[in-house]
Amino acid sequence: MNLLRELDDLDREQPGRPFTLRIADRVLALRAAQALSWRDLVDGLHSLVGFVTWISPDDTVGEVLGGLALWQMQAVVRAYRQHYGLPASPQQDQRLLMLLGTPAYRRAIEWDLRALHGLDLGAEWRERRWRRLLDFIDGLPSHSHFAEALAADEDLAEAIIDADDGTPKRPVRRLSEYSAEVELLTVLTDRVAELIQVTVASRGGKPRKVTPMPRPASAVEKVRGRRQRRRHEWTVARVYGRIGPDAPPPPHS
Repeated sequence: MNLLRELDDLDREQPGRPFTLRIADRVLALRAAQALSWRDLVDGLHSLVGFVTWISPDDTVGEVLGGLALWQMQAVVRAYRQHYGLPASPQQDQRLLMLLGTPAYRRAIEWDLRALHGLDLGAEWRERRWRRLLDFIDGLPSHSHFAEALAADEDLAEAIIDADDGTPKRPVRRLSEYSAEVELLTVLTDRVAELIQVTVASRGGKPRKVTPMPRPASAVEKVRGRRQRRRHEWTVARVYGRIGPDAPPPPHS
């Protein structure tokens, strides 16, 4: 990750100021994102012809923009997105439009943003702070109304099942939601399950396998797990002769 570039992007995000370009000896001011209807803005962001048509303030500026090379126009669109705090790509635009265009999702998101962050969805939308909107939506907790709306969406469930490769996936818990109270309750639940298992076994029964409650995994734990798996795979390959005895072990093992 280029940290300096990330900081530069924050500097370039100035939605309260007009977006200007210097081409040759001319300074051109383009129409503000907030001054456009959302349809015109999306059309302008998703096609270069639309950008010249809707975001140019007049035909003169449009002619200047139309004379730029393709890579120059693409750079202008990227800079315009950064300046007004818009999502970085058309795919992210479409994702936001899909979320807010689905009535059940929009109602849930509107409630969550108001209750958790004191934000007005309509105001954020009209101010075209769409990148920030996506960030807030993606950061909503698993107990939010939006998460409930996702869980209740049968069409989404059908799509997920159709795309499922059959590999079992263990549930995970966000570290941001793993408070001290949740940690203690998780440990308590696991201990009660183990106690039940021991009690059943002591009476001659066959206890069920205890599956620990989900816990968050840090990056350190994930990297350590990957290294252990690589080491294990290398050892198995040596035992079964798939690699020679002089084969070096995997890095970081």
